Amino acid sequence: MSADEYAGVVVSLTRKLADAGEPVDAILATALRSLDAAGFRTSTASLQLLDEVALVSERAGRAEDSISAQRRALGVARELFGDHPSLLSRLNKLERRLATLSSSEARAEAAAVAVQSKAIQEEFGLNEQGQVTMGQSTRPRSTDSELVTVHFATNRVLLAKEDPTRMFGGERARNAPASNMTYGASVVSVPRRTQIVGLPDGRYWIGEVKRPKYSQAVIVSAKLHGSIDEFLTSLRSSVRSSGKQELLVYIHGFATDWPTALQRTAALSVSLGIDGAPVLLSWPSRGDVLSYVADGNELTAAIARDFGTVLDALLTSSGAERILVVAHSMGARFALSGLEQSTQFKTTSRPVRLVFGSPDVDTDDFQDRAKTLLAGTKKATLYASRDDRALQISRSLNQSSRAGDASSRLNVVGLEVIDTTEVAKDWSFDGLTAHNDFAMSALDDFRAIVWHGMPPEDRCILMATKDPVRPAPWRMGSPGGRCKVETFRFATYAVRQMGLQPASDLVEKERKKACTASPDDCKLWTETAAVVNSLKSVK
Repeated sequence: MSADEYAGVVVSLTRKLADAGEPVDAILATALRSLDAAGFRTSTASLQLLDEVALVSERAGRAEDSISAQRRALGVARELFGDHPSLLSRLNKLERRLATLSSSEARAEAAAVAVQSKAIQEEFGLNEQGQVTMGQSTRPRSTDSELVTVHFATNRVLLAKEDPTRMFGGERARNAPASNMTYGASVVSVPRRTQIVGLPDGRYWIGEVKRPKYSQAVIVSAKLHGSIDEFLTSLRSSVRSSGKQELLVYIHGFATDWPTALQRTAALSVSLGIDGAPVLLSWPSRGDVLSYVADGNELTAAIARDFGTVLDALLTSSGAERILVVAHSMGARFALSGLEQSTQFKTTSRPVRLVFGSPDVDTDDFQDRAKTLLAGTKKATLYASRDDRALQISRSLNQSSRAGDASSRLNVVGLEVIDTTEVAKDWSFDGLTAHNDFAMSALDDFRAIVWHGMPPEDRCILMATKDPVRPAPWRMGSPGGRCKVETFRFATYAVRQMGLQPASDLVEKERKKACTASPDDCKLWTETAAVVNSLKSVK
């Protein structure tokens, strides 16, 4: 079990002990003993535990214990990230708590904390609330992270307006007769872990793509909007200030708490290089693997209507030229229901692409609903694996096959099914559950869809499946596709960054040069040119 997974279990246990009314001393001792015993005192996992200790202490009225945990968490965060915008919310929270104490030592410490906050604001050009201008993605100086503004709409219960990491809980909001949806925007700091884009020989590269790990993303700040109109105004500002005016709409899966949902949305936006804005459409998940049934029961008729209303607004009023809707795991159930309630999805002429990552939906139900949704010219992609551990458990619990299992047979016009079983084994994280392939081991294929709308027959890293044991029509992995992954990545990235004709001219120039010098280099550049040329016919 990884440190993050272990921390999640301990945090869940701490909450259950608190909810059960156990003595605070016992709860705090259990959490801190687990932290020390696990050997990850300086990690993002330790931050989760310390934040939970601070919250339990606060609710019990134990100010000193809460402040002690906050101080310790601040030290861990500073050791992990340095003087970074992600520290602002922690510094501001600590300053407010110290200000409630009457001792001169507390007042002096509060003043020192305020000075630290001001220094970080000035360094990174943030306002007094610790926010970048809403609608902008900013690269802060002297750091290896990127600040991403994630716009959000959720029907989770609002818990703490002032705490961006604990703003919403895992229960459903009940604001009758008013709408249960809450809107806002959150700034998330995403590490810029990059990968060189070049040909396999290593002698030519064109740039870098980002492959962030979502668990390393840090929530910096958040702002609530008073209405859906205010939300759309902020979102349009983001989209219209971008070059390609793209919109990513992400609907998360089960066992996803609020901070994790934000982290994953921001990291996916960076991984895909979205030139526009990401939107998180979040439903009430407990963030606990033991709450599978409870999470599934959150899909009500009211939530489906609310999601349909938001999707209608995004389709008509976001200002986006291209819209990508991504649903993961159980989130596919919410996506299907929301899209069915959306009147605009049925009639819009705007390019809308659906991507389902390991959908936890009954196979027959998915097929019937997808046939209706994809009527006409609409397109969707489904990433599936035969080794998806999470869906194997779901199949046992539900006593029915799941659409995200590559062993299932789906035959829907407009739906391309990609079997990722083989490539998932090459990734340490995917290899554990194979439940996140779409955002990891299948990322090069996913980008080709998002960036260029390439059909599967032109995505040469895929192979057509003729094996009856593998009903998915396309697969990734060994034996490899019709071209090298590095060649495919180079070509698709070059066209994305440079434009089709400049990239074509560059590749053809290098191909001619290589073919007079080296047969091996000639083969690489000829393969690259074929990928670029295939994009000329993509509309």
